[in-house]
Amino acid sequence: MQKGKDAPNTSRRPKAHFVEGVGWRKEQNHSFTHRDSSNNYHEGHRTYMLTLTVEEDAPLFGQVSGSLTSYEASAPLHFYSPDEQPSPLLGPHVLLTELGYAVLQIWQKMKERYSETITVHDDECVVMPEHFHAILYVRYSSEKHLSDFEKAFKGNCNAAYRLLLAKGKTVAVGSAREWLATFHAASPDTQQEMILWLEKAYQRALTYRAPSPSQCLSTGSKESSNTPASDIGAPPISLHTQGQHNKVGFLFRANYNDKHASSIEKAAEKRFYIRNNPKTRLMRMCNRSRQTVIRQSIDTGISLLALHGYLQRECGTLATPERLTALDALLFVRYSSTWSKNTIHLDCYGEAALLSAPLLLPVVCHRRDSWLFERQKALLLEKARKENAVLVSARIAKGEQSIMNEAQSIGAPTVRILLEGFPEKYHPSAALNEHCAEGRMLLVSPWQWSYRYSGNTIDPVLCKTLNCIAQALCRKKDSFWKEK
Repeated sequence: MQKGKDAPNTSRRPKAHFVEGVGWRKEQNHSFTHRDSSNNYHEGHRTYMLTLTVEEDAPLFGQVSGSLTSYEASAPLHFYSPDEQPSPLLGPHVLLTELGYAVLQIWQKMKERYSETITVHDDECVVMPEHFHAILYVRYSSEKHLSDFEKAFKGNCNAAYRLLLAKGKTVAVGSAREWLATFHAASPDTQQEMILWLEKAYQRALTYRAPSPSQCLSTGSKESSNTPASDIGAPPISLHTQGQHNKVGFLFRANYNDKHASSIEKAAEKRFYIRNNPKTRLMRMCNRSRQTVIRQSIDTGISLLALHGYLQRECGTLATPERLTALDALLFVRYSSTWSKNTIHLDCYGEAALLSAPLLLPVVCHRRDSWLFERQKALLLEKARKENAVLVSARIAKGEQSIMNEAQSIGAPTVRILLEGFPEKYHPSAALNEHCAEGRMLLVSPWQWSYRYSGNTIDPVLCKTLNCIAQALCRKKDSFWKEK
């Protein structure tokens, strides 16, 4: 996000389409298939978090079960095969289907197969009902691309998927439906031949081990001319056969999501995220009203006319007609026959009842009042402790972040106004998700769900817009704390 005249160009935004019962939405690619364009996939000594999703988000791998009260952070993440019968008193866990268990087995074999070049620990992967997370560490630089490793894993999983489809033990989704129709149309002899071939392919996926770099580089090695020093992406098993068998169904979506952990702290965050995936899912299942994005459910009462007037007073020459037009295009607005009644609405995630609390206080820190910051902080936290006041803020200034962080640490209820819109699939951090599930936090956003803030500086017009919303939700001026 740039300042003033460099405001977002709305002509570059995705094409809109109308969703019945929801309203106008912007087209957006699946969030779990976005690749990081800044990644150098050929460089060694890098840690990635890999995410693969099932076609059509079908929950083919199993179901999450267990008890939230039995959760122990130190307990190992456990998966149960279809033959096991876990106790319902256990903490959050994943009860795998036959397909989910096959995917887990293949990943474990992949971990052993590529152990010379890739490090994967047991507690750094999770098989969820419709997606798969894993953290892997690439040791050496290689001419091969990271996607070669991903393709090898997908290829082996596809063999297991089609084998179970042929035996009627799972459901066809996406392009696999075409493959299954072709299989059923074949003669019994051809079907039996295909099943035998798939069983061999699946067993090969579980037993084949790629050669180590030392074997590939040794003189006279049979594979030295074909296999690189780093065996990332060694050729996967063939997924095609002759004749009627060349129809290939895919288990996972095309592409994948990868996030590079640039530091030890970032890697630890991703491990924590993976370990808490079953718990987070179970919390979402038990608290759907608090852990689902509800679109345009809160009316701020701020009309576009009133917002423009406020911004022109607060921002002066920066609030140009062009800038205000660009801002309007980013906001959720319920339009009326009278332009002055077009009001800004908010998406929300968390405990919406917090906005009905007896006392809501806006947390807005201005530079001109920096010398009074300690007084402002003490007053707001005292109100939160003694009067159970709900603090509302966009957390932009450092002072606002300090006040809101301390309020959360003492368990006070808070409302956070986000700087960007909720995506189609919203996944907050573990801490935010827990606060929302417990009913102590509400996240709101006035922005179109496709809007993403990017940049190191915040446009004053954008900042003042969020401050205006905070005051409207509380029905108080941000200077209330200076009054006697």
